[in-house]
Amino acid sequence: MPPPTDRDDRANVAIGTGIAQASGGSTAVVVNAYIQSTDPTQSGWIKNISDIFDPMLPSWTPGLGDSALLRAEQRAVPFSGNAAKTLQDLLSWANDSQPAQSLKLIAGPAGVGKTRLLMEVCEILKEKGWEAGFIASSVSTTDKPRMLQWWRIAGPARLIVVDYAEARPDDVVTLLESLIESQIPQKVRLVLLARNTQSWWFDMLTRSKHVRALAEGTAFKGTHWIAPMIEQNGREAAAFRKAVVSFAGVLKIDTPPLKKLRPPPFLTETIGEPLFLQMAALAYLRGDHPRTISGLIKATLLRERSFWKRLAQRIGLDQIYFPGVTQTVAAATLLGGVRDASSLLSFIQALPKASEYPKEAQLRLRALLLMAFPKNFGIDALRPDRLGEAFIVEELDSDLTLVESIIRICTDRRQLSGVLTVLERIVLRHALARETTLMITLNDAIDTVFRKVRPRTAQILDRALRAQRGNETKLFSTLQRAAEETLAKAGIQATVSANSLSIADIYRRMKIERKPLASVTDRLSLVIIVQSVGECYSALGALSQLMKPLPGTFKDFIALPTRHCYQAIHTLLIARYGIPVSVRIMTERMRAAADEIPVTFLPSND
Repeated sequence: MPPPTDRDDRANVAIGTGIAQASGGSTAVVVNAYIQSTDPTQSGWIKNISDIFDPMLPSWTPGLGDSALLRAEQRAVPFSGNAAKTLQDLLSWANDSQPAQSLKLIAGPAGVGKTRLLMEVCEILKEKGWEAGFIASSVSTTDKPRMLQWWRIAGPARLIVVDYAEARPDDVVTLLESLIESQIPQKVRLVLLARNTQSWWFDMLTRSKHVRALAEGTAFKGTHWIAPMIEQNGREAAAFRKAVVSFAGVLKIDTPPLKKLRPPPFLTETIGEPLFLQMAALAYLRGDHPRTISGLIKATLLRERSFWKRLAQRIGLDQIYFPGVTQTVAAATLLGGVRDASSLLSFIQALPKASEYPKEAQLRLRALLLMAFPKNFGIDALRPDRLGEAFIVEELDSDLTLVESIIRICTDRRQLSGVLTVLERIVLRHALARETTLMITLNDAIDTVFRKVRPRTAQILDRALRAQRGNETKLFSTLQRAAEETLAKAGIQATVSANSLSIADIYRRMKIERKPLASVTDRLSLVIIVQSVGECYSALGALSQLMKPLPGTFKDFIALPTRHCYQAIHTLLIARYGIPVSVRIMTERMRAAADEIPVTFLPSND
């Protein structure tokens, strides 16, 4: 009997949804509507090159949530012509006759259009006879014998894309090693998509001599940083109108008069990501009028929650169980989805809220997830990523024990690596809120996961820091109180928070900024929030009496704001034991504005 296909899965999902709506939600019928599928690499089904590809099929149908419309595979908005040059560069690279096998890293912030760009490249090459596609997230490529078997399948030229490469280091290493060892003659182009190419790529080079040899040879074509698909050069209005018209056509609603359409002013605060522009277009059509990026994300998530509530009602899941729905969605999103539908019920039962529900409610919750987030052989995360990560923060803020439960659920290094990547992105995006209970909990979780993923690295750093940590711990325990007392004596009303970098933070700084341990100078930091601009400078003077200023480190972003209007005073002060302390001083208004600025454009602390 041939293996079930992704199309079979989606057909059954559609059948289950229809049954749920028509019957008022018979759980037995809905749950039994789903076939049981498994990862083809684990069951010997690899017979064709495309067996491990994600079909990238559109998942949105009338009645589903808006998040599905925003996904790259939906193709709801026509591909941007601004990316034509990048597209042609990639096609030229693919068509080069030499070398036979070639690798390229493509990096860029979330929502910038990386996935959609490579989807277009894949479609063009497939029309020319190539085998091209994305390796499905549900597929593990860590079994080298099976991957050697896959590479040696006879066939045409191939373009292989690995999305979220930074969260799949073991898969990428085995994929590259098996390609090198296969010694196949066919043309292969391998693309790794990632948010960045810093520590994860460096680690890969140190782990595998084969990967290092590939990176140092002519087969490696370097890193390409993707610029925004919608450039901020006056084209935002036209792109916004195009998105509104496209979504109106998909939703089958009347298109508003185009002359009156203007993109929201807050879009100028972004780096031109198509995602935010498309979210704003959908919000406009839905009657929402947010004024900030964070407001746009919250409005979009609110509509998603409303959709899940309607779906829960249709399948007969009582509203008292809805907190379990949202918590399960957040957990699945942090894990990057649940790869096997057969393990979904045990996954639900391992979470704090859903574990207390009766079996009947858990089954209905499972049916809801399968209908709302169908993906290959299990359920997908809430995407796009920026939306999913914002939702994770909302749910973790309401139940801090959730992150501990998720870490316990992780059964292998691949899952832990994915969780570590997502948590680091969340904490980095909330860099100015490290002192909150949520961020403290997340930093502790990052440290725990880091030690599980990189135990030897953690031990080495622990030993290197042991002598210094003693003095830093003594200083940290009194630093915040001393700063508060100093500012109070100067008559300055201020909120002071003290932060200390974890092992994971220090390691990331060393790799990303390529610094030795001694040069990571912001292991201790203070964030000072005052009432007025004048008090920012007064606070700096007062703190300079407590600690010695380090010449050449003063940066006045209040007098000279950054391009994205970030304002604050940055400096380094030397405390007791000669320990440097990074200091940032700003008003509450400046801090609120900084929360809306893409983290890529926030100045460093040192």
